[in-house]
Amino acid sequence: MIIKIKFLNKTISIINNMQINKKIILPVNGIAAAKQYVPLIKEISHSIPNQKIIITGSKFHSDILLKELSFNNIKTNISYKEKTSNNSENNITIKLSYNNHSIINNENKKELTFHIDPLKFEERRLLNEEEILKLKESYKIREKEKIIFAGAIHYHELSNVLPAVKNHLYKNKKSKAVIVPYTEGYLDDIARYIDFETNHSLKGNKNCIVIEEQGILDKLYSIADVVLMGNTFGENSYDGQNPLEPAFYGKRILTGTDYHLWNKDAYYGLLESGLLRKINIYDLEKELERKVSEKEIRKMQEKAESFIKSKQGAAKAYASIVKKIAYNRISPSEKEYLSYKRSIDELKEFLNI
Repeated sequence: MIIKIKFLNKTISIINNMQINKKIILPVNGIAAAKQYVPLIKEISHSIPNQKIIITGSKFHSDILLKELSFNNIKTNISYKEKTSNNSENNITIKLSYNNHSIINNENKKELTFHIDPLKFEERRLLNEEEILKLKESYKIREKEKIIFAGAIHYHELSNVLPAVKNHLYKNKKSKAVIVPYTEGYLDDIARYIDFETNHSLKGNKNCIVIEEQGILDKLYSIADVVLMGNTFGENSYDGQNPLEPAFYGKRILTGTDYHLWNKDAYYGLLESGLLRKINIYDLEKELERKVSEKEIRKMQEKAESFIKSKQGAAKAYASIVKKIAYNRISPSEKEYLSYKRSIDELKEFLNI
């Protein structure tokens, strides 16, 4: 922290060393964490300049996080270490949880746990028009092709989603499907329902592309016209994918009737805006054929944008808690408050954000 003092009628800045030895440890063991740590790191870097941050865990996912920081032009004092000890009293470990727990665990006061869902609403850099055009060109997508985009589709959804997509492509020669499986290894199963080419051997002569790349789904949504959200179209669906990623690009979103409490606020808010539409799987083909005017889409986009902005502020709230811990400025009453489960709105009110 920089403190300004007057000495001989001159203002001098000195560094307060109260937290000079503290390190923030971020365990990164999944793509979701790699993506959602980004706005939090940005806010921490603003509130605690030059704070040393160490990311640990999966090298693959940590590399995604570092790339995202670069993409978002976030400069910070950050490094990767596969393993690190949290025995030091000066270390603060920050974990992201899919479920909303208490932030401070009384049994481990050096560890903070933040709910990941509120971070998904935070503002981030999107691809610009030129970058989107280059992305389309890299997958040999023609300018006027309508893209039906199935993102993070799970194995148990293939039999529900792909026949409807295939029928739509047969009726609409200017449409193309882009399928991103949830994980690799589905190609033989996908081939049972639809003919395709993969990103590994693109020629551009088929109306369906299967992309087997990890860590880029949020950017791929930018090329879509209609998005089918993965893990919402099957009987065993339990954790629908993050609908905010396509919503940031203003894309129409279709989901099935099943999804978990994860991303609950995002699903309900986008459903209310009209940008997201929940349908029975038997109506998917009909919904793909439905015409929506540009005026109607713009209206839905405006409502969705307003909703998303109303839910922002989690990164700032979380960073303010980290700062209090880093500078040992958290009071007993604040510790007590944070030892219980709190909604993000409660936190923002408590922290005056």
